[in-house]
Amino acid sequence: MSAEKEQTVVERVKSADYFFRSLVLVAALSIGAILMLCCYGTYKIYLNHTIATAEEDAVQVSEALLKHEEVNIMEGDKEKGFTVTISPEELPHVDQRLRQFLRPFGIVKIKIYNEKRTIVYSTDSAIIGKHDKNNVRLVRALLGFVDSKLEKSEDVLDMAEEKVIEVDVVETYVPIIADDGRVIGAFEIYMDVSRYTSDVRNVVVSTFAILLVVLLSVFGCSFFVIRRMTERLREAEAELKRIAVTDPLTGIANRRQIIHRATEEFARQMRRKQQRTAVPSLGIIMADVDHFKQINDTYGHSAGDDVLREIASRIGSVLRQYDAVGRYGGEEFLVILSETELEETWHIAERIRRRVADDPVVVDNQVIRVSASLGIATVLAGEADYRPALERADKGLYLAKTAGRNRVMCAGDEQCRGERSRPKLEAVKG
Repeated sequence: MSAEKEQTVVERVKSADYFFRSLVLVAALSIGAILMLCCYGTYKIYLNHTIATAEEDAVQVSEALLKHEEVNIMEGDKEKGFTVTISPEELPHVDQRLRQFLRPFGIVKIKIYNEKRTIVYSTDSAIIGKHDKNNVRLVRALLGFVDSKLEKSEDVLDMAEEKVIEVDVVETYVPIIADDGRVIGAFEIYMDVSRYTSDVRNVVVSTFAILLVVLLSVFGCSFFVIRRMTERLREAEAELKRIAVTDPLTGIANRRQIIHRATEEFARQMRRKQQRTAVPSLGIIMADVDHFKQINDTYGHSAGDDVLREIASRIGSVLRQYDAVGRYGGEEFLVILSETELEETWHIAERIRRRVADDPVVVDNQVIRVSASLGIATVLAGEADYRPALERADKGLYLAKTAGRNRVMCAGDEQCRGERSRPKLEAVKG
């Protein structure tokens, strides 16, 4: 897998957690929206049904009432026309009969209007004779339309003149139509629907509870499945990260990762210097397995792979916890030593050389003697990058190879030239 593809896959997998959190948010909002819309829809359907039923009952009651009391609330004939009126003498008797007639129907209040919008009768005697000129719904009724609306009444006297507190009523205007087809007045009937609106609320609460259980069950199962998938994606992310930075043969850092580590260490060193802190240099070691092609040709490539794995392990065992080693390519290894001067870099490189050369590698009962050549360098003051030091370490490796292998050497700067002949900067195979 190429570096670009690895990076793309990692970035996609990183979005798994964000995707899951977004899904939870969307699901929560969806559940809330579904519950709200369904409950509101259920409430409106049942409420409209209640209003429609109350309106139908009010129309039937008004028709029955008109037949029952027509002679007492209407006067006139077809030739002169009819009007809605109740004489003051007849009013108490009409009131008594209407209350008795309306009591079984759940009606708590009634008004009768004439065509001039004057109240000719009401169970509330205090408003009889008043003119209701700004009542739009009354105007619709006088035009021949039935008009109903749910209202909340704080308290009202029912037909038995008993006080009823906080009732829901459907207020229905029903036109009074004379035999000649003309609208001559209107009934305003207050139908008590408290029991039905209470049932509506119970239905809405039940609907809410059932929907909530169903939605939580469905989304809960979905979340479980998605969570498992997210965990697998996270595991894949971790594996991809490991693959992206690890050499598959030796298990240590690959070339890209060890170069990245060198860049990080150099940047950290520069930051500390900017803070006027005395910082040791950055040490670099280039190591190459001697005669590796001969090992492959003699013992086979599988044995050569085992040798590389063993050497990587031995190098790692010598390093400090904060140092880093990576496979630079083929049989070459790159070591980054944090805050390390040249002399200490040489000591560490020498320990690596001895650790590699002192004990043979045993592969399938075959004893393979190996050694390594190493070049060392450190970042010099004023250098703006670690790469010049890496080039000097590579030159030191070349010098070690040409000088007979199995040794540590450095090249390319004044310090190296001044100390090159000292044993501590050159290890000759003993």
